[in-house]
Amino acid sequence: MVRTRGDLTVLTEPFSVPYYDGPEQRSTRFPVTEPDATFEATLATVLGSDRPRFLKEMAYQLGPLLRPDVLERFTSSFLVREPAWAVPSLLRVWPDATREEAGYDAQLAAFELVTDIQGASPPVLDTDDLRREPDGAVERWCVAVGVAHRPDALCWEPGMPEGWERWSSWFEAAAASTGFTPPPDGPPPPRAGRAAELVEQCRPAYEAMATHRL
Repeated sequence: MVRTRGDLTVLTEPFSVPYYDGPEQRSTRFPVTEPDATFEATLATVLGSDRPRFLKEMAYQLGPLLRPDVLERFTSSFLVREPAWAVPSLLRVWPDATREEAGYDAQLAAFELVTDIQGASPPVLDTDDLRREPDGAVERWCVAVGVAHRPDALCWEPGMPEGWERWSSWFEAAAASTGFTPPPDGPPPPRAGRAAELVEQCRPAYEAMATHRL
């Protein structure tokens, strides 16, 4: 949707590179293949443009940059999802995914840092709300972050945009989409084993942020 707007340069998870592939990697899931991709170098690249940028990022991938002096340089908003849906989706691709990679703890930490910086809660969207009422949810988000609402951007052409190739297996459904689709009917099914454990570990952070949703 943001790409379709056309007025913002979209960056997709640039901090995944230093987190997974750089010399300061926080995860050994992948070998070091980007020896120059430090966290600070990536931040400099992200900030190095006069054109307005939209950064889609996982808070945990900020690593040592998850701190006030970095976050105060951005207008932040948060997209949250019920962990009973999100965690099994994560484990389907990475069965050995860690609690950190589930993302909720760092997301809450970022939310609290931004709240302290601003003196007020930043905007939060819940994926179910967004999918159930795209036009209204997006309009509320646009007002909250200070950009014009463009209803025509709620529909887009399918395809794998530049920047998605690195994580193409995660973006298959998004790449095939042409708009927001309604959320599943009813509650998520019961989870068992590690999925159930990880869901419960993530739930407090989700609920803390979801109470502030637009």
